[in-house]
Amino acid sequence: ITAHEQSLGHAATGYAKVSGKTGVAIVTSGPGLTNMVTPILDAHNDSAPLLCISGQVPLAAMGSSAFQECP
Repeated sequence: ITAHEQSLGHAATGYAKVSGKTGVAIVTSGPGLTNMVTPILDAHNDSAPLLCISGQVPLAAMGSSAFQECP
C-alpha cells in the first residue's frame, strides 16, 4: 500500500521489471487514474507488463457529476 497512486504505479512497474511478472495497480476513479498516466507511459516505454484497474461510478450515475466521475 502506498500513499499516492503514482508511487503505486512506479512500484508496480519496478516489480514487473525485476520479476518478469505483470505489475498490478488498483486505483480509484478520477484523480486516482490520472495519477497513473506517468507510470503507465513509463511501463509502456520500457515494455514492462502493467495492469491498471480503476473504478467508475454506476452507469445510472453517469453524467450526474457523481463523486470522481470520469466522463
